[in-house]
Amino acid sequence: MDVHDNKILAYTVDFENKEITMKTINIKHEIIFVKFKDVLVHYFEMAMPDSIIFDIDEYEGRKVVKEERELLKNTKAFCWPLAYENENDLIEKLEGYKYYIINSSSGLTGWVLAKSIKLYKE
Repeated sequence: MDVHDNKILAYTVDFENKEITMKTINIKHEIIFVKFKDVLVHYFEMAMPDSIIFDIDEYEGRKVVKEERELLKNTKAFCWPLAYENENDLIEKLEGYKYYIINSSSGLTGWVLAKSIKLYKE
């Protein structure tokens, strides 16, 4: 199952259950859900109607430390994404997490630190 060129119809963030669910629609008018499970944090920008997903890339969680160094530096005092002493401590705490980068053709872009992702049809 693929979400390339799917339009994001809605997304929900369930902090209690540590899940983010995106409801998307593809060119065949099929509803495809993208569910991130065991979410630690997420960072979305440019959320707007008619957002189109280009792709969702998956990396080891530690990659976020290199890719988002400036953001992490600016938010460390707020214990975001979590409390940590230094980069090595953060990398250790991110063991088991994946860094999912949401690339867009237009609109919503960002990333999610979660343990897994699941795509399914309605």
